[in-house]
Parts: sequence; structure tokens; C-alpha cells
Amino acid sequence: MRVLSVICTPKAVICSPTGDYCKAPFQRIGNGCYLISTEKVTGDAAAHVLCADRGAYLANFETLEEAMRMKYELLVRKTGLIYYIGGRKMNRNIAGGDWKWFKHGETSNIKYFLFPKSQPNGSSQDPQDSDPCGFPYRRIGEGCYLIVNDTVSADTAIAKCLQRGLYLATFETINEAKLMQFALLTMNSGIHYYVGGRNINRYTPGGDWRWIKKNGDAIKMTYFAFDDGEPNGTLSAPQDCMCFYATRRYTFHAVWCENGGVLGGYICQRHI
Repeated sequence: MRVLSVICTPKAVICSPTGDYCKAPFQRIGNGCYLISTEKVTGDAAAHVLCADRGAYLANFETLEEAMRMKYELLVRKTGLIYYIGGRKMNRNIAGGDWKWFKHGETSNIKYFLFPKSQPNGSSQDPQDSDPCGFPYRRIGEGCYLIVNDTVSADTAIAKCLQRGLYLATFETINEAKLMQFALLTMNSGIHYYVGGRNINRYTPGGDWRWIKKNGDAIKMTYFAFDDGEPNGTLSAPQDCMCFYATRRYTFHAVWCENGGVLGGYICQRHI
């Protein structure tokens, strides 16, 4: 198994499950549990998404023994395919790179060297580590997003995105919104997701809904995609924040911004 830094052709994918189970289509190899997918994808972002959509993550091999067991398994299979795994270069300014295993946003050092001769061979001009929207981000349409499963309020979601140097996602066209809705329906997590829409005037009938950007700019919404009966906040019971509401096929709903009855995950956006 070659740990490749070069991304040039479609590759297959090796995933590991998020939970402790190891049932088909996953299989036990050594002490690890893996899905060796022969579905070809182009780019590490697509590879991460393929695993995430299966409740998994790109496989880590934290010991040399784990890596060699997988190498033997792939040699036996003789598929001739190249496989994405969860190794990633974190610092392009260090000679040879600072390579880590990446799992659910956490990193761990790669403690052994298994690159072939002349590898890794990326440079600052040709980094060979990722695209600007690589894992844990997801490219959906023209946007780059971080979809986080959580149980927080809308105002807390805003803070969590800002702490990452991001902002709650804005969908300035209906095409962007529908692409994200389709992605969430495909994920089928059952979790509501906060986005960066906000009512800035409770005295306007139906509200004055804006997309709030990272710099504080408030962009007026140019389309209506709320669910039936939404938005339904009032002066006495304001619902000035906004989410993709899971139990209504991820249509937009107005929700309390803080201490409300709806807690959920959130979608951060990265400007690239």
C-alpha cells in the first residue's frame, strides 16, 4: 500500500466505521475494521464525503503493523487501484511536510515512514496535499462547508463557526439552498442544522430576513424557501434565527436564537 501524496487520477477509498461495530460491508483486517471501496472518486474532499455518507471516516493506520496488514490485503486483491486513506500534510513549509492522521477533526502524528523512494515530493508551488476545500470541509455546488452534528442553540452555532475562522453558512441563491437541502437529505442524520439567516426587524410582517456574512454584512434574501406556515415568530415569541429543519425534509424554519426548544447542529462556510 503506497501512501501517496500525488492527486492526479481518480482513486478508490478505504473507510473505517465511526462506531464499534464491524458488519458488512465493513470487514475486519487485523485489529481494524474497514470498508475497501472500489468506487472511484477524484479529490480528497470527495473521498471524505464518500466515507462520511457511510457513517465512516478515511482509514487511519497508526501503527506500522496496521499499515502492513492492509498492504498485504490489497496485494492479495490485485485490483490495480490506488486508494485514498486518512493521512494529510498539515504544514507545507516544513521540509517533507508535517504528516498526520486525520479522524473527526482530530489529528495524530504519523510515527513511521512508509513512503516510497522520492515521496513525498510536494512543494509550495505544487503542494499535493489537498484542495482548498478538503476534509473536514465539503464542496457542495460552488460553496465550501463544514457540516457539524451537535446539539446547540443558534447563537452558540454562530460562535462555534466564528471560533473556527468561519461563519454560519449563507445561501444567497435558491440553487445553493436546494443543493444543500439535497445533501442533507442524502446524509439523513435526523439533525436540524442552523444556517446564517436572521430576522433583523420583528416589526415587519413576516420579518426582514437577511444572510449575515462573516464581516457582519446583512444581505437581503431574494427568494422564499421557508416551509408552509413559516416563518411564524411574533413579538412576544420571537424566532429570529433559521435552520434546515430535519423532520420537514430540511426546509427552512424560523427558530429561537437562544434557549429555544430546537437544538441542533450547524453548517459553517469557508470563503475560498
